[in-house]
Amino acid sequence: MACLLLAAVSAAQAPTPPAPDDKDTGVQELTRGPVHEAFGQPAQFNPEPGEVVAKAPPEAVEELPPDQKPEGDDVRWIPGYWQWDDESKDFLWVSGLWRNIPPGRNWVPGYWNKTAEGYQWVSGFWASTETAETEYLPAPPETLENGPVGEATTADSVWMPGVWMWRDTRYLWRPGYWVPGQANWVWSSPHYDWTPNGYVFVDGYWDYPLQQRGLLFAPVMFGNQLRPGYAYTPSVVIDPLLLAGNLFARPRYGHYYFGDYYAANYATAGIYPWFSYANSRRGYDPLYAYTATSFASSNPNWAANQRTNYFNLQQNVAARPARTFAAQQQLARTANTQNQILARSLADVAAAKNSTVRLAKVEAAELKTQRAQTAEFRKLATERVKLEKAEGATAPKTGTARTAPAKVKLPVTASAGASASVKVKAPPAAPKQPEPAAHDPAKAKASTLPHPEDVLKPDFKPGVPMGKEPVTPKNPLPKEPVTPKNPLPKEPANLLPKEPAVPKNPLPKEPPAVVPMPKAPPMVPAPKVPVPKPGPKPKD
Repeated sequence: MACLLLAAVSAAQAPTPPAPDDKDTGVQELTRGPVHEAFGQPAQFNPEPGEVVAKAPPEAVEELPPDQKPEGDDVRWIPGYWQWDDESKDFLWVSGLWRNIPPGRNWVPGYWNKTAEGYQWVSGFWASTETAETEYLPAPPETLENGPVGEATTADSVWMPGVWMWRDTRYLWRPGYWVPGQANWVWSSPHYDWTPNGYVFVDGYWDYPLQQRGLLFAPVMFGNQLRPGYAYTPSVVIDPLLLAGNLFARPRYGHYYFGDYYAANYATAGIYPWFSYANSRRGYDPLYAYTATSFASSNPNWAANQRTNYFNLQQNVAARPARTFAAQQQLARTANTQNQILARSLADVAAAKNSTVRLAKVEAAELKTQRAQTAEFRKLATERVKLEKAEGATAPKTGTARTAPAKVKLPVTASAGASASVKVKAPPAAPKQPEPAAHDPAKAKASTLPHPEDVLKPDFKPGVPMGKEPVTPKNPLPKEPVTPKNPLPKEPANLLPKEPAVPKNPLPKEPPAVVPMPKAPPMVPAPKVPVPKPGPKPKD
């Protein structure tokens, strides 16, 4: 990877001692949790409505952008939002981020939609700046995607899955295709996002690699003392280099997650390690494919190591990353723990002279502008609630009853599209895509792609189908307010907000290889038993 944001920081200097938690607000920076949607989202083949929680989210935190940002053509501040945390049974704050804006895109923030059952998350998405209206469509049919077809055009080509395309009055199927690799560019996966008003189609577009997307800040838990008027400025940065090795997909919640989700019960609940979701029947992730290809240039075993490391951390609890920034700072004082350090203070990142990503000082005038745009993002989310609910109020909770498209003009922020004074490097030309054609979904072949849980079986072999059961998690995390019949196991015991104990055994340099399941002994045929011949027939 050309861009290793924080790799040199740990070798150059010792971490700055953490500032004590704010006694008035109980701020606790986390080194695990959901990744901001604007940074990246796991695309689903068959999008579903978001989960519903009984508790109402708090009012948005007054969040002020930090005065350091990464250098880039068009870097803007996108504010944070509340997200539900199953384990603490409360909301946590997904901090805002400095984002290197994808060319020709504008961020439409997500929101919590009030329903008869509670509150339901509606995901944000990257809309095209060339489209004045957002089109809401009927539910697309089940995907026909069955994995890559044909030979890759180049060694670094990435497969782009097929997708249904609305044409006139019906859906047509556009088959998948190979996208030739482009240095420092990732072609995003075309997908649909569910909303109360229908499904929004987001076609492919060029985005930046994981390490060049901006500064991702740690999520935060606020104490009960969070007071009105309190302003929060994020100050703990997540290392994108180590993020790639500790990333998980939770498609039901429309988010990536990062950090310690290594216990086996998380996969059962629908939080899958990145490598197991990336090429499964639930979705395909070009970002993972690009990342794996990029790392393979210097480490051919990178993808295989992700699997080995996952199983190693399942067994070795002490070697897992810490769950809070404060606990990580304690962990950093021990030896051989660099793979467990997922976050750094912004001050450390800014002070590192040999960092491969340069930070720029944000002047007071620009900070004022970015803060004003934060208010515009909030306004956009509020208007989106009204517009989508106006036509989608009668839609059932499990989907939408829409049978015909509808177009709505959403308000845009003042930061939509790069200004004339900003010179943005033009992305490559869009890849050639096949034409969509009519296809009967009822005649589709059963998918041979594996379930994410199949990929996590010790005897899994790529390319070999392992099951055709429904992909819904077998033991999902409980919905509020129903008490679960099968709660999550006690492992890991150090659930939030408790901090994990300082590990005694650091991460081994050579993780143990996964031991394959033993083969069943060959069947031994039973010995043949001679059948007696009948005697002579008795005379009358």
